[in-house]
Amino acid sequence: EAMVIPICASRKGMSASATLSRFAPSSARASARRARHTRRAATRASAASPVESASHVTDDGVRLEVLSMKASSGSAKPPMVFVHGSYHAAWCWAEHFFEYFSSRGHDCYALSMRGQGASDMPPDPDAVVAGTVETHASDVASFCASLSTPPVLVGHSFGGLIAQRVAAGGEEANTKKRLA
Repeated sequence: EAMVIPICASRKGMSASATLSRFAPSSARASARRARHTRRAATRASAASPVESASHVTDDGVRLEVLSMKASSGSAKPPMVFVHGSYHAAWCWAEHFFEYFSSRGHDCYALSMRGQGASDMPPDPDAVVAGTVETHASDVASFCASLSTPPVLVGHSFGGLIAQRVAAGGEEANTKKRLA
């Protein structure tokens, strides 16, 4: 069963509603959410789009969604890694920023944090949150280390906190050397 709660009404009498699946088991909600995000990611990374979809596997085996767009010119500029805020995913960067920065010579990468976008849920089914600041920072640092050139790290909102933690060193001593 689902409960529908009206969110707002416009002057013309039209209304928007949100469905809360409060009564569905959490695993069913998680599966439905993953399926929605996977469909959205597949739509965004279609053959007509220059945005590519891949994944990065963390040290503990969690698969993170990575959206990317190569620079439109062969430039020696550093790549850019974008980190989204809470309750968002990599698609927000791909839709709004990739074209701008890739046209200026940067390879662009955006990660979806654990449990967001098309990324895997945390391995612990009883976890209250998908990851801590340290966990997310470790995931981002691991991805940055996988690139051949140190990247520029860009974060928004909670992603900004994660980016600061990566720049401060996080759990890995050589993190600063891997950032442009």
